[in-house]
Amino acid sequence: MNTIRVQHSGHIKRVTLNRPEKRNAISYELASELLAVTKEAESDGTRLLIIRGEGQGFCAGFDFSNF
Repeated sequence: MNTIRVQHSGHIKRVTLNRPEKRNAISYELASELLAVTKEAESDGTRLLIIRGEGQGFCAGFDFSNF
């Protein structure tokens, strides 16, 4: 995964949006990776999913230059 980092510990999964140069704006690639992680969480025993952003901001919204 190129645009997110995932840490899994017990029933907790931590997902970090990792596009700080774009203030973690959601690109097509990031959206696809985030969807894959949430689908995986449905079946791997995850009870808590924590999503955070790397750098200054959590998420600037959509990066329309990629759509």
